[in-house]
Amino acid sequence: MAESLRRLRDSLLEKGIVDADFHFVKDHIFTSPSLAAAIVLGRNANGRTEWKTAGNKALRDVEEDELA
Repeated sequence: MAESLRRLRDSLLEKGIVDADFHFVKDHIFTSPSLAAAIVLGRNANGRTEWKTAGNKALRDVEEDELA
């Protein structure tokens, strides 16, 4: 994990935005879904494919459906 992501993740922990398991417990706005996914997963991630609805639909598919 890049040092900049590690610092951001540590900051979110300190502020109580994520818990020790890196589950979001408070709302936080990120500049991209990939940045949010990287914080949770602890690695680089494509947020458009990693974030899924309760029905297992990827964010990419939700976005594409809205544009159709």
